[in-house]
Amino acid sequence: MILTRGARITGAVLCALLAVIVAGWLVRDFRAVEEPADLVRYWAGYYDVRLSAVPTTSADDVALLVVYLVAVFAALRSSVAATALVATGVVTLAMRLPGLWNIGEFAMSARFADDLRTRALICAFAALAAGLALVITAGAGRRPPRDFSERTPTRPGQGASVTAFLPRFGEHEHD
Repeated sequence: MILTRGARITGAVLCALLAVIVAGWLVRDFRAVEEPADLVRYWAGYYDVRLSAVPTTSADDVALLVVYLVAVFAALRSSVAATALVATGVVTLAMRLPGLWNIGEFAMSARFADDLRTRALICAFAALAAGLALVITAGAGRRPPRDFSERTPTRPGQGASVTAFLPRFGEHEHD
């Protein structure tokens, strides 16, 4: 699917918004812990690490940040970025939708303050809206199909390639 320029820019802005949301949470976690290396070890699965604050992110968020940044560049550089935008939107929906059920649980209210959970809820809804908007943008931003009465350009025929080859063949023969 070929996207219009407006759809590509819209998709890039939506992916950049998602990247900013994830980056904000990652920065929050890096600032909340004393040793950033311990946070990386926690993301790697070493849960015995003593952290000064409970992290709100995981290694999935780092992967999502990379996906969002790649999707921004794909949308800006390629007119066939619809697949990247749809995939990014679907992954965002799949990753953020289950978090809506977890935010209200007792375990979450015991670990995190109310203002932090409120910010997480707002960010989750914003991410879900942006993910849905990415899918809609990719579908609605397709370039209209060509008029079928127009002749599409074809590749050169056999005669053109033989004609292009002959003058060069003759040049080397006289040397």
